[in-house]
Order: sequence, then C-alpha cells, then structure tokens
Amino acid sequence: MKRLFRDLGSILALAALWGISGYVIGLAIETTLIPYSPLKIILTTINVILGLLLLRGIIRDPTADRIFFEGPRSDEAGLPQVGCLWALPASLLLLGLLIWVAGLVMRFILK
Repeated sequence: MKRLFRDLGSILALAALWGISGYVIGLAIETTLIPYSPLKIILTTINVILGLLLLRGIIRDPTADRIFFEGPRSDEAGLPQVGCLWALPASLLLLGLLIWVAGLVMRFILK
C-alpha cells in the first residue's frame, strides 16, 4: 500500500509539473501576444497529455520504470530519458516565467 501511494505521488507530481509549465507558457503567450484567449487551458492540457505519454514510454522499459519510481541503485547511473522527463517541463516553466516577465516589462515600457 505504501508503494502504491509513493508511485501515485510520483505520477501526480510529474503531471502537475507538466501542467504548471503549460499554464505558465500559455500565460506568457497571452501576456505578450494574444490577450484574453483560453490558451493557458489548452496548453496545460496538451502538456499534461504529452508528459503522460512520455511517462508511458518510460514505464514500458523495466529498467527505466524502476529508476523512475525507486531511483537508481548505488552502483548504477540514472537514465537520460528519466532525467529529461523531469527536466523538460522544468525548463519550459523557467522559459515561460522569463517570457512572462519580459512581456510585463514591455507592457510598462510601451505604455
């Protein structure tokens, strides 16, 4: 039972990270280019679907599945696929925050 909640927590944390990064990218685009559109929700949904499809590909490999849910053993290295699964939405989140701040600054400069 404990493992079930740990695994579910890992999946939910990954889905939340993908969702938040999609929302922030959508917010950045709405701030800079297209005001008042439902782009945030659309990109959030697309990002969560993309992240979970990538997770599905990771789970099919037994080694990657174990590394994703349990972490690498002390005598082995991690897998780049599992690292990218976490790093890609984190970098999208950072990029979205930078674009959003730049859009806010440009709004104040151009007004």
